[in-house]
Amino acid sequence: MGSYLKNDQDAQRAMARNKPRIVFPILNTLFGLAFLALYIYLLVVTDLTLWSMAIVLPILGMFIFSAWYLGFFSKKKNQKKIYNFQEETQLLLAYAKSLTKYRCYDVPTTKHFKFYKVSDEIFNRDIPKFNIESRCFETEVSGDVQMHFGVTCCGLAIDYETKNLLGVYGMAPCSVWLKRKLKVPTSTKATIRADFDSYKANKQTIFKYLRNSDTFYDSKSGWLCIGDRKLNSLTTTYEIAPDTLVSIYDNDIIAMWVKIESKLSID
Repeated sequence: MGSYLKNDQDAQRAMARNKPRIVFPILNTLFGLAFLALYIYLLVVTDLTLWSMAIVLPILGMFIFSAWYLGFFSKKKNQKKIYNFQEETQLLLAYAKSLTKYRCYDVPTTKHFKFYKVSDEIFNRDIPKFNIESRCFETEVSGDVQMHFGVTCCGLAIDYETKNLLGVYGMAPCSVWLKRKLKVPTSTKATIRADFDSYKANKQTIFKYLRNSDTFYDSKSGWLCIGDRKLNSLTTTYEIAPDTLVSIYDNDIIAMWVKIESKLSID
């Protein structure tokens, strides 16, 4: 279930395939209990040794557990995932409508923009807040130019006139997040300026960048990373806004890091 469901019919078929079945687990539980009663009876009236319990009881327990897990609990979990995909699909469609006036460039993976440090200060003091209900970042930054990373509608807001990176912006669907333990790189404060090469970045412009990048979420620390989570020694990481980092290698952004809430339920 690594991608969005295409339409409601796909979702309904998936929900039907994952409908929890309670009769099969109950029958298996009764069969298991009957076998246990027979085993206890044989243990009393025959020469069965007590050490056989070390074999029989674990097998019996696994038989009953697997019946309930495969027939009921795993299917309920899958239905929850499907429901979340449906919900996020609707949220994504609604968010996409708000971007219809934007000119969108799908930047090839072979194309690399340039990013340069221009100051040791950061001008955006707004702490990013992630709304788990809308899957959007609630920030004060302007979205005149947006750079979206991976398959999300989330990335960086960029000032139209100066081309300076302002901070995180957009919608980040949780269903594509991969749970990982993240080692957040050491960073220094800086203002970073973008060079879009031959592309024209006017007002209401979106760049789809790093399209093959994954999104990683550390549930314990609350850090979110889009891009390369494992950095080499030649990579430099800058804090461009509170709890917002960019990692740059060879003058190109290879990862964005944002601190959000920990222990978010994203399944």
